[in-house]
Amino acid sequence: SSANSTLTNYVQQLCASTQSEAPRTQFERGEDITIDPTHALNVTVPGNVAGMFDLLTKYGTMSRERVLTPAIDLAQNGFVVGPITSHLWQQNVDKLITANADVYRNHYELTVAGSDTIRAPKTGEVMKNKYIA
Repeated sequence: SSANSTLTNYVQQLCASTQSEAPRTQFERGEDITIDPTHALNVTVPGNVAGMFDLLTKYGTMSRERVLTPAIDLAQNGFVVGPITSHLWQQNVDKLITANADVYRNHYELTVAGSDTIRAPKTGEVMKNKYIA
């Protein structure tokens, strides 16, 4: 096919799993880094998003808006929580809240849509996260 005619004989790699700033800063100061593995500071989201945009700029054919619209829609309108996600979330919700109390003051990421309580969603419930949308 015509798509195959544009392929090259090399592979490019992009490492975009940058840690968040706090652990890196602690490491640079020579401090022990003893962050709970469930803490939000262990995420690699900033690097992943930057990497996605780097790839989109270099190879993409869609606008950022078009790429992000489905994710924004899910955050605003919610998604139905599946059984495996629900089980793991329920199993770890106390640990997630405790480990991230300094980051998630209002625990937006752990609150079920329409609920005033902080709890993990049950299978079939709709989870929204308008805070990040």
